[in-house]
Amino acid sequence: MDNYDFSRTALKILHDTFRGLTRDQLDQLVDGRAKLAFLPPGAKVQVPAASLDAVRDRLAAIEDRQEAERYVTGLKLKKDDLVALARQLGVVVRSKDRVADVTRNIVEGTVGVRVDHNAIRDSSW
Repeated sequence: MDNYDFSRTALKILHDTFRGLTRDQLDQLVDGRAKLAFLPPGAKVQVPAASLDAVRDRLAAIEDRQEAERYVTGLKLKKDDLVALARQLGVVVRSKDRVADVTRNIVEGTVGVRVDHNAIRDSSW
């Protein structure tokens, strides 16, 4: 691969990566509050404690399953990252679970449990 092809390929990868980010994520990159990271094949992703706290806080503020599902889906995490997040949140996942299953488990293990508990406690069901 010559320099032109290499540069073109690298720029396409960056373009595709940036295109998948939200406006807030792009602002964080530009402001220096966030960084892009290279993960070699097989690397395990750990959600940083600050990000994990933000996700945990956001899920704690959500009061219905649909909104929680939209939020988790909106994080646009790959399966390995989503599984790592679930485990860090104390949610059980199986290796054969699909992305939709892991997302549903996160929603049920965080928001769903709380919503059900509140409904039973308040007898609003």
